[in-house]
Amino acid sequence: MDAQLNDETVQVDDEDNEDQLNEMAGRINEEWTAAYRNMLKKYVEFREENNMNETWSREIWYKIWHKYLFTMWDKIETLIMDDTFTLDMKEHYSSVHINQLKNDFKLFLEIAKSEWGRRNESEFVNELS
Repeated sequence: MDAQLNDETVQVDDEDNEDQLNEMAGRINEEWTAAYRNMLKKYVEFREENNMNETWSREIWYKIWHKYLFTMWDKIETLIMDDTFTLDMKEHYSSVHINQLKNDFKLFLEIAKSEWGRRNESEFVNELS
């Protein structure tokens, strides 16, 4: 009878842990989605402020930034599913990754602006030739 009671206790604990994991994953997903939407909104504004070609700016967004974002999302998902970390550690490190993305986004904007400037400068020189 004690073995059966222990099995039931373990099952309840597993269900509680799964519920907590799902809740935490939901919070991380919300944080990620908000960050992504904010970056996309800022990028569109940035593109307009810098008079960037829409086709070129989409290309750099998808080839560089979007690809990087989802590489990081894969790392976060792997972290969430890794049983070697506690729930608190998973949430903390996921937030660290998302905050790092926000910092990296500023660098991406600087690179995009620089590349756009070089592209325009190159076209201007070609027109003069």
